[in-house]
Amino acid sequence: MLILGSQSPRRKEILSYFRIPFTVQSSDFNESTLPLTLPPVDYARLMAEKKAGVFTLKENETVLTADTIVVLGSNILGKPSSLDHAVEMLLSLSGTTHEVITGVCVRTSRNTISNYASTTVHFAKVSKEDAIAYANHFKVLDKAGGYAIQEGGGIVVNKIEGCFYNVMGLPLQLTIEMLNRAGIHVWESLQKV
Repeated sequence: MLILGSQSPRRKEILSYFRIPFTVQSSDFNESTLPLTLPPVDYARLMAEKKAGVFTLKENETVLTADTIVVLGSNILGKPSSLDHAVEMLLSLSGTTHEVITGVCVRTSRNTISNYASTTVHFAKVSKEDAIAYANHFKVLDKAGGYAIQEGGGIVVNKIEGCFYNVMGLPLQLTIEMLNRAGIHVWESLQKV
């Protein structure tokens, strides 16, 4: 049995593409306990591992967790704390190129696998008025960097290099590989449909 250890509607949507039965349970790991001073890749992977580590798994259970961050230069941009903070983030990203990194963890009662994916995002130039309008129109408070590629992302994103689904919050190919290694064979499930 597969457990998605996330309340993210985007991760739930992406995982449903695989047509594998799964349940959703929120991880109660306190995200504020990890310092943003860690190297970004380490932070994303460790956060996914910590989120998976809170689950007590039975023999037939597997949990999938993930954490997505936006990295501008050497700074990790998490989820904004307010609309004003989201506007600040959008303005800091304006006209820049940044990385979106998602740490992914697949854990069974016997084994833990973690990895990450990185996608380069070229952000459009946005004015303060544009950033305010974007933050007020879209649900930005639960999104790293204060934006979502799938919700009006084309307004603020010029181009991406890498996995689109990584920017949404769950890289497809990496997730398939990791689930396969844990004994959940995605392609077999798709062939049964």
